[in-house]
Amino acid sequence: ALPASRNHYDYGQWLSWTLAELRRIAEELALALQQYEGVKKGDRAALLMDSNAAFVMADIGCLLARLVTVPMLPEQPISTTEYMLTETGASVLFVSRLKQVKKLLSKASNIANIRLIVIAKEVGDNRSEVNFRESVRTLHWSLPNAVELVALSELRAQASWSKTKAQRLRAELDAHQLATIVYTLGEEGRPLGAMLTHENLSSSALAAFSTLPCLRKGSREIALSFLPLHHIFARGFVYGSLSFGQSLYFSTPRRVMKHLQALKPTVFFTVPRLLEKVYEGWLATVFSSNSFQAHPASKLRHITLLWAWRVANSYRVNEAQSIGYRIQLWAARQTVLRPLKNLFGGQMQCFISGGAALPAEVMTLLLATGLKLCQGYGLTEASSALSFTRRHWSQTG
Repeated sequence: ALPASRNHYDYGQWLSWTLAELRRIAEELALALQQYEGVKKGDRAALLMDSNAAFVMADIGCLLARLVTVPMLPEQPISTTEYMLTETGASVLFVSRLKQVKKLLSKASNIANIRLIVIAKEVGDNRSEVNFRESVRTLHWSLPNAVELVALSELRAQASWSKTKAQRLRAELDAHQLATIVYTLGEEGRPLGAMLTHENLSSSALAAFSTLPCLRKGSREIALSFLPLHHIFARGFVYGSLSFGQSLYFSTPRRVMKHLQALKPTVFFTVPRLLEKVYEGWLATVFSSNSFQAHPASKLRHITLLWAWRVANSYRVNEAQSIGYRIQLWAARQTVLRPLKNLFGGQMQCFISGGAALPAEVMTLLLATGLKLCQGYGLTEASSALSFTRRHWSQTG
C-alpha cells in the first residue's frame, strides 16, 4: 500500500493523502495552470501559504507547470510581501486563507502584476465546498478586472488529466531551468532572493538522503515536518522524504512536541532552538529550587537528577569510556534520561539539526540519552545541505 501524507491544522483535524493522490493533485494543478490565459512558462508563482500538504501540492504543481515558485511566510509584514511580489513580478498567487487576499487589497500595488489568485480551503472552515466557493466569488468582485480568483479545488477541476499528459509534464522539464526564488535576509535587512534550478533542488535532496545511512525507504518510516517551507532546509527534507516514499506528517512549532510523542517519528529534521528549549527545561528541572526541599523524597530526587546530569555531561562522542562509566550511563538511560529521550517519541532513527550551530552542551546531553543526533550545514544559495556529520566521526561543538 502507498504511504499517506498527513496534514495537521490548528483546528485539530487531520487530512490524509496517499502519495499517488498527492501526485495526481499536483499534476492536475500543473495542467490547469498551463492552460490558464495570462499565465505562461517562467512566470513567478508566489506561495503565501501555511507549511502543510497544500503548500507541497501547489509547489510541485507550479514546478511541473514550469513556473518559478516564490515561497513567502504568511506571518511576514505586508511590506515584505509587497516587496517580494513587486521584485519578482509574480503573476500567480497561492494563499491559504481568504483574509490574506483581503489584507493584500489594502495596497493595490501589491497585486499590480497578479493575474491569478488561488485559495486553498482550510479544514477548520466549516462551510460546505459550495458555500466556500460562493465566498470566493463574492471576494472576486473586490479585485481588479484583470485578476482571476479561484478555489484550489476549482482550479484542479479545470484540468483534463491523462497519464500521457502527466508524463509529458515531466518530459518537458529542463533540469537547468530556474525553479524557485528563495528569499533570505540581506545584510541591510532587505530580503535577497536566491535563484535555484530544478537540478539544484533535486540533486541536493537526493544526495543528502542517499548518503545518510539512517534514512530508509518505505511507508514504515515516519517523517515529521514542522519547519516553515519557505526555507530551503525544510523543502529539501520534504522532497527527500517524498522521493523515499516515507509517511510524511506536517506539524507546527506550537504543536510539534505533542506530535513527536503521539506519532513517534523515525525521521525528524529540526533547528537548534527547539533542542535548546528542551535542554533549558532539563536544566530547570535539575536545578529547581524545589529539589532542595528538606523532605527525604525531594532530596533523593535531587541527588538522582544531579547524578544523571553529571553522567550525561561527561559523555564523549566516539571516545572509549571506562566500564564503570558505561555502567552508569546505561543505568541513567534506563531511568532518569529515558523520559528525556521519550520527549522525541522514542523511535527516532534519523535525527538531524540544521540551520544554525548546535551548542556543544545541548548535543552532548541529547547524545547521552541515546538519541542518534547529527548536525547538518548548508546555505540557501547552495540549495540546502552541503555537509553533515557521520556518526562515527561526529563531534560536539
